Formats: sequence, C-alpha cells, structure tokens
Amino acid sequence: MSMMHWAGVAAGFLIALGVGLLLVVFYIRSRQDAAPPPARTGEMTRAAADVRKLMDELEALARRIDERIERRLTELRHELAKADAFLKASGPAGSPAREPQESHDATGVADSGGTAPPAADTSAARPEDREILRLHAQGLDPIEIARRRQMPVGEVELILNLHLPRQRAR
Repeated sequence: MSMMHWAGVAAGFLIALGVGLLLVVFYIRSRQDAAPPPARTGEMTRAAADVRKLMDELEALARRIDERIERRLTELRHELAKADAFLKASGPAGSPAREPQESHDATGVADSGGTAPPAADTSAARPEDREILRLHAQGLDPIEIARRRQMPVGEVELILNLHLPRQRAR
C-alpha cells in the first residue's frame, strides 16, 4: 500500500472520530436539557411549594382585609344612620320646622329631611376653598364635593372644618 493510501485512511479515521465526538456532545447536551439534575429538581419542588404557601397566605390576608373593610363599612353606615336620625330629631325646642335638606341614609345614598349646613366664614378663604364651601352650602356632602372637585375627601373635610363654625354638642 502506498503512502497516499494510508494518508487517506488516516484522514477518514480523523473525520469519523470528529463526527463521533460531535454526536456524543450533542447527545450529552440533549440529556442535560431534557431533565434537570436531581438537585435542581428538588430545589424547583421546594420553590413551587414556597410559592403555593405564599399564595395561600396572600389569599387568607385578602379575605381578612375584605372582612375588616365590610365590618367597618357596616359600622360607618350604622353611625351615619344614627347621625342622620339625631340631626332630624335635634333643633331648638319650639322652633319652626326647618326646610328639608339633603342627608344620607344608612347606605350613604342622599335623601331629604336633614338640616341645612352651617354658614361658612368665607372672608379669608382661598377661591378653591370658597367653591368647596359653596357646594357644601348647596347641601352636598364631603364625598360628593371631593368627587366633583377630584380631590381627596380628607382635604375637603379639613377645609370645611377650618371654615365652618363649630357646632355645639347637645
């Protein structure tokens, strides 16, 4: 056999060896991608259990918050109904009946039969405050004023408290 022949056999052998090595590398990589190693599987199982536990805790917390909100809303409706009843029943003894103004029932919906809001001192009020006081004088409650003015209810209540005369408790 000639030297060329052996050179061709050696080249063919090297090519076959390279292709074989490539096949082995592809096989090993495909096995690694198909199934994570056992240590990673355990970590993933623990992580999934932790996520499930956190989701359960969040659902329980959401239920507790919802219950507290419902309870507070019921309390507020009850207090609002008591305040409306007090306002309807109060007034100076022997005074003529007042014209009905807007008040709120236990659900927070406006109805007639309340008392007129007290007059406000607008001499030192800012223009924005005067608008809030004007709406209040029309019989609107702070929630409705806040909705119309697109501002927080607490800010409306603060402005009203600063500018309206103090009401005496009976």
